[in-house]
Amino acid sequence: TIEDKPWTESALKSYSTRFINNQVDENNIIRLLDKVKFWTGKGVVVVGFRPPTTHKMIALEDSLSAYSQEYIKAGFVDSGGVWFDFNVDDYSSYDGSHLQKESAVKFSIDLANKIQENCLVDYE
Repeated sequence: TIEDKPWTESALKSYSTRFINNQVDENNIIRLLDKVKFWTGKGVVVVGFRPPTTHKMIALEDSLSAYSQEYIKAGFVDSGGVWFDFNVDDYSSYDGSHLQKESAVKFSIDLANKIQENCLVDYE
């Protein structure tokens, strides 16, 4: 981790029950991808990413909510969107889910840099 602060996994317990009846809805994915295709067709750069969290939270989300990162990422890119991957080991959580303040600031900077490197158009 990048910070030298203790953290807990307190959020994992509450999410372990919250995701049970909260499944990814295929219809919502289809609507999202249709919107991405519509916006990119209008010249809008649409960016997608999975916010960094912990390995345990990712495993919990994926196993209980039926979230498939690769499926959504592939559809997003096929629809014209730009997908960013982030290494969760670059950030620290204070509760097993949410980023510590320093990591949230670092993530904001990392996201801004990816947008600048991959999405800005030089009009000169």
